Amino acid sequence: MNKIFAAFLILSFNVSADGVSDLNTFANNISSMSSEFSQVVLDKKGLKLQDVQGVMLFKRPNKFRWDYLKPYQNQIISDGERLYMYDQDLRQVSINPIAKVAGSTPLLIIAGKNVEKYFILKNIDDQNYTEANQNIKWVEATPKEEGAGFSKVILGLSDNKLSVMKIVDAFEHTTTISFKNAKYNISLVDNDFLFKLPDGVDVVQSGTPSNATASSSSIKNQDAEILTFIND
Repeated sequence: MNKIFAAFLILSFNVSADGVSDLNTFANNISSMSSEFSQVVLDKKGLKLQDVQGVMLFKRPNKFRWDYLKPYQNQIISDGERLYMYDQDLRQVSINPIAKVAGSTPLLIIAGKNVEKYFILKNIDDQNYTEANQNIKWVEATPKEEGAGFSKVILGLSDNKLSVMKIVDAFEHTTTISFKNAKYNISLVDNDFLFKLPDGVDVVQSGTPSNATASSSSIKNQDAEILTFIND
C-alpha cells in the first residue's frame, strides 16, 4: 500500500510539473494561432457578470487581435509596436506603446516570446478537477510589475496547446477565456494586425485624449486598462 501511495505521489508531481514545460514548448513551437473563444466573467461570489464570444489571432512576437462579436463588438489589437483598444459603444480607442504595457498585458503571455521577463511562472494543480479537463496542465503566471491591474493569470494547456486562460483581478473577479476550433502555425501577415481607425472616434494616446470631446474618465491607469476593457 505504501508503495502504491508513493507511486501516486510521484505521478501527481510529474503531471503538475509539466505545465511550465508545456507553456515553454507552446511559446517555442507555436508561432501563430487562430481560434474562436468564449469569455465568462464571475465575481468573487461566483455570480456571472459577463458572457461574450469572439475570434482571436496571434503571431509572434507580440502581434495579436481579439475581436469581440457577441453581444457587442470591441477590439484589442497589437501590431507589435502599439496596443489599440477600441470600444464601439464609447466610440473611443486607446493607443499605447506595447513596450510600456508589456508587463501588465495578460494577452502577451500567449503571444510574447520572453514571458518570464515579466511574469513569475509556477506549476499548479487543477483546483476544479473534472473528467473533461483531466489532461490539462496548469500554470500560474504572476506579474512582476506592481499595480498590474490583475493578481494572476492561470493557463491550461493540453498536448502543448493552449486550452483555457483565467485572469484574476484585484477585485477577485475571474475572467475565463476558453478556446475552440483552434488552428496553429497558420499563415498570417502583418496586415492582419493593423487597426483601422473609424471616423469620428475619440483617441486616447499614452493617457492623453487627442480629441477635445474625450472625457476625463477615459484617462485611466494604463496598467489596469486592458483588464478593465476585457471585463466591460
